[in-house]
Formats: sequence, C-alpha cells, structure tokens
Amino acid sequence: MAEPIKTEGSMERLTCGSATRSSLGEISSVGLNQDGSCIVVIASRGFSILDVETCQPLYQEYFHACGGVVREVEMLFQTSLLALVGGTAESRGQLTMWNARARCSICTLKFCSDICAVRLNHRRAVVLLKNKVHIFDLKTMKSLLVVDREAPPLAP
Repeated sequence: MAEPIKTEGSMERLTCGSATRSSLGEISSVGLNQDGSCIVVIASRGFSILDVETCQPLYQEYFHACGGVVREVEMLFQTSLLALVGGTAESRGQLTMWNARARCSICTLKFCSDICAVRLNHRRAVVLLKNKVHIFDLKTMKSLLVVDREAPPLAP
C-alpha cells in the first residue's frame, strides 16, 4: 500500500511511496477527477495528475508548454481530456481543451467574463460565468445553450 502523500507547499517535496515528483513550484490547489481515481495538483509552474491508488504521475505539464498559467484543471474521468482555465488577469475568461497524452490544445474558447467553474461529462462541457451558464457539446464544442443567471428585474 502506498504511503500517504506528504505536502509541505512545494511539488519538489511531494512524495508518495519512494517516488518524488519533479519540481513544479508552490502548490496552489488540489482536486480530484469525477470518479476520484486521479489527483490534480496545480502549482506555480505547472500541474500534475497522479493516480490515487499508486501515486504515480499520469500527466505533468509546465505552464509554458500549455499556453500560460492555469488556475483550474478539470479532467474527464480517467481520459487524457482536460479543461484548463486561465490563471492570469488577461486569461481568467479563457478555457482551453487540452489533450494531455498528445500534449496539445484541442480548442480555446474566450469568454467576456471570468470563468467561475468548469464541469465535464461524457457528452457535455458546462462553463459557469458570473452571469451566465454555457453548455457545449463535448465532441464539437458547439454551444448548445446559454442560460442567463441574472435575477429578473423587479416588477413596478
């Protein structure tokens, strides 16, 4: 059985069993994919995806290779499909669909406001903005529905 993950704020000190992860800088967030089989670790210089059972890295990417700082990574179950949300002031409204195995961008969508969250399932990508919810077909990334989140005006 694998030893517990020990974090002290830096990827270079993140260990699991006898494996040590390469340095990606200070950890900013940690999450799981939908079925809880993978850990997504976002750090100051990149992100890493680890298998929960073995703690072995599945994918690792430095930000300069995937187009810039990322503040959120959503993984579609155990596939290589990732949704990356930009992490700089200029890119907080940018969503990049990323093929982790091929290490390339599939498409990039830009929104007029910051992305609050992204969720994926086998058929849809849902992007939550402050005032709207966008629903896309995952295969084509064509918009299927935009839902306005603003409160209706008060009646006189």
